[in-house]
Amino acid sequence: MKEQNRKAGLFYVITGATLWGLGGTVSQKLFQQYALDINWLVATRLLLAGLLLLTIRFLAKDRSHVFAVWKSKRAATQIIIFGLFGMLAVQYTYMPQLIMGMPP
Repeated sequence: MKEQNRKAGLFYVITGATLWGLGGTVSQKLFQQYALDINWLVATRLLLAGLLLLTIRFLAKDRSHVFAVWKSKRAATQIIIFGLFGMLAVQYTYMPQLIMGMPP
């Protein structure tokens, strides 16, 4: 493995873990102190994350890859199913634990 790829991988892992931890802490504070609606937070969090990832990819080298997935009906269907039953399921099982103050 190239040293540059290894460093990039470590950076992404550390950044992802740090942001996941911070996101949980901030979410718990929003739920407990400000009685924020779980539906609003989950929708906003996923929407902003998706837009951020699409923007980063769009600004990268090959912009055609950003929307290429929607050209295949099968791939688009798989992404929609994963989004609804994968991402939403993870978020909606994780967030209520924060509301009750239980460790995830």
